[in-house]
Amino acid sequence: MTMSSPETKNAIPRAGWVELAEALEVFEVSERRALVITGEGGEFCAGADLGADFSGFGTAAANAEYMRLPNRAALALHRISKPTVAAVDGVAVGAGMNLALLSNYIVGFQVSWAGAFMGLVEAGVLGFGFGWTMARLINAVVGWQERVLIRRLERRLVFEAMEKEVS
Repeated sequence: MTMSSPETKNAIPRAGWVELAEALEVFEVSERRALVITGEGGEFCAGADLGADFSGFGTAAANAEYMRLPNRAALALHRISKPTVAAVDGVAVGAGMNLALLSNYIVGFQVSWAGAFMGLVEAGVLGFGFGWTMARLINAVVGWQERVLIRRLERRLVFEAMEKEVS
């Protein structure tokens, strides 16, 4: 799967979240055995496109409504039972970084670590499954027993809440 909007560093517009979620859902039921996610033009993904179609959040309710779209895509990626690989080249910030972190494997090329740090900050504000992204980061550095506990807690608390939001 290639994100194709190099003029915005593959930032995902509002309608793009629906397309991404649907593409991930279609992949899950397909006969394909693995998914590689990459970006066009030497960049992975600059996160959410806060350009022309972004009207701002205004209220908590407006923020929650907007976030249903990327949350659906994040949940679809999480539900994939097949291997997922993020082929990251160039920028990966905000939701773009989280898209990579939610994949099973990350293959990096010329990743900007300063950009990745900014992605952590941005994702904490805008969100794209950031709660379980941090759990996946923790999974990478702790033992298997802790991973089992984190996964159970992650599924019980985070995904039950997201399921209610997406429905």
